[in-house]
Amino acid sequence: ATPTSGASTQVALTPVADTYMARWGATNNYGGSTTLLVRYHTSNQEEFSSLVRFDLSGIPTNATVQNAVLTLTVTESPSTWLDVDIFKLLRSWTEMQATWNSAASGVAWTQPGANGSGDRESTRRASMRVNAAVGGAATVDLTGLVQEWVSSPAGNQGLLLRPNLTSNAS
Repeated sequence: ATPTSGASTQVALTPVADTYMARWGATNNYGGSTTLLVRYHTSNQEEFSSLVRFDLSGIPTNATVQNAVLTLTVTESPSTWLDVDIFKLLRSWTEMQATWNSAASGVAWTQPGANGSGDRESTRRASMRVNAAVGGAATVDLTGLVQEWVSSPAGNQGLLLRPNLTSNAS
């Protein structure tokens, strides 16, 4: 649909690329998996983090984003809750090649797990608390970030979802 002046259009997007990265399988790629994992180890280390990217090219760069929400379906419920931090990625990555150590084949992250200053912004853009039962939803508002990507598409490298290591109960 082509929006007319003053009209609103709702767009539902699915990721064009997604994968998870595993600290203990640092050279393994999980781009073919149908689930994303975010979890920390009991030794308070990031164990799994996920990468997600959406194609926003169908939205005009002069559009105003009124609301953008990321909704994930819970496939394994934490025993109490898990806070997931959402970071804007700063570099490209390849779904079927990204690992804990590499953004793409032969291209290392600045720091493993996309945790370096060249990999992602240092400050999280949002945080979402996951405490839903299996099949439930976890949501987070990303309106401001999506507006940035719509206005400046070259900045859209996607999201890093990683466990918050300082506030999690389990």
